[in-house]
Amino acid sequence: MAVFALEMFLAKSEGCAGGLKDGHTLMRPIFELLKRCEDAGWKLEEKEEEEEAGGSGVSGAYAVDLLLSCALAVMDSPGQSPESSAGAAVNPELLVRCLNACVDPGTRGTALLVLAKACAAGDADYVIQNSVPIFTFMGSHFLRMDSRHSFEVACTAIDIIIPHIQKVSTEH
Repeated sequence: MAVFALEMFLAKSEGCAGGLKDGHTLMRPIFELLKRCEDAGWKLEEKEEEEEAGGSGVSGAYAVDLLLSCALAVMDSPGQSPESSAGAAVNPELLVRCLNACVDPGTRGTALLVLAKACAAGDADYVIQNSVPIFTFMGSHFLRMDSRHSFEVACTAIDIIIPHIQKVSTEH
């Protein structure tokens, strides 16, 4: 049922030109569901998906990708300020663990964009303290891949994070 609701939300948010009204209120439940996926062991490998799909019909990888896509849709909504959509509900550590656990490059790209936008809007200290692991991950994963989309995702994340780091470092 939750998957259906998330799919409907994602479909509506993509067709909503005026932006999402109060979309930031969904960030806390989205990250709570993402945390539950982690607690269930992510179940992101294809072999596990085939075994587990018999019970619910929904793979763990699809659920994680759907949750991250919904979070990105809220953050990208024209009606949302970055501060209100990211806020305290975004868990950067959970996103980093998701980046490390995900097998699908598309899901990793979405997680990286959510992380970049959340960090740029909120926790400056987290960005500065974890910029080396984030950029190391980007370099070791995205730049190795022979995919234009992966390269564009990495460039977008850099374009979001670097100006924020510069702004924070000049303030201190």
